Amino acid sequence: MDLFSQKLKELEGLDVPSTKKADFDEFWSGVLKESGEKPLHAEERRIAYPFQEILVDEVVIDGIDGTPVFLWFLRPKADSKIPVIIHFHGYGESRGLPFDYAHWLLMGCAVIAPDFRMQGGTTGSRTGFTGSSETNLYAFGIGDKETYYHKFIISDALRAVDYAWKRGDLDKDRIIIDGNSQGGGIALTVAGLSDKISLCLADVPGNSWFEKRLLDRTGSMASVSEKIRKHPDQLETILNTLSYFDNINFAESIQCPVLVSTALHDGICPPETVFAAYNKIKSKKEISVYPCGEHDGGGPFHTWKKMEFIDGFLNSP
Repeated sequence: MDLFSQKLKELEGLDVPSTKKADFDEFWSGVLKESGEKPLHAEERRIAYPFQEILVDEVVIDGIDGTPVFLWFLRPKADSKIPVIIHFHGYGESRGLPFDYAHWLLMGCAVIAPDFRMQGGTTGSRTGFTGSSETNLYAFGIGDKETYYHKFIISDALRAVDYAWKRGDLDKDRIIIDGNSQGGGIALTVAGLSDKISLCLADVPGNSWFEKRLLDRTGSMASVSEKIRKHPDQLETILNTLSYFDNINFAESIQCPVLVSTALHDGICPPETVFAAYNKIKSKKEISVYPCGEHDGGGPFHTWKKMEFIDGFLNSP
């Protein structure tokens, strides 16, 4: 255990300097204002599904640019307001299918699961992005924070939270966000931006310590690193843009309890980058470290742990 303990001690002591720019808060205040002021225009369509006690709706809400954002709204039949888990999926994936969330539904929770734009689901984008000749969405529009792809998927996530907040059948005091990889990173970002979140679960989260990920060419940042290889004169511009979306700059703003997972063999979202953000969180927090896990983190074992974590929150005095 000595090597594992030594590695964990190094990670727990990691203190990465913030890269927050002077107008960071002003920028995000503007995004939150824009997101909050534009109508959602939610359109809901009931889907016949062989879960007898579960209601399944496909919902379309407007993104800040008018893009139709598709999401599932699933909930058990209930006579009172119920908690909701908003799930953010990993990069290139989708909201999946209703039965993917059966474990949350069986716990008596509603589920909202959006498709992030231009990935593996149904949501497209009405906003065009510069750099569209790149091979990875994470390089789209990266020359400016106002045009960067991440601004729009984060605002889509915030709009999903607003949809939950405005529903009369959901408990506003029990809004839980959950995500893995890209989705785990966005969960941390949303928890840092929104005061509507009661609990945050972030599995093997991305979007942390971007500079390290560029240097090591890990995960989706490999494509951005390749862009810099071809255009080294754009390094400072790209680092400047990424600083507005890096969870090392959101972590201290998180107010709700947080459960994070990481794995020591994760080559996509390495544990150093996860701890770079986690160590800055000042709210109640817990991290599960899987010594021999890869990008699946703790897999089904960690799903069980999340269920226990949520159950403890929902049933606390």
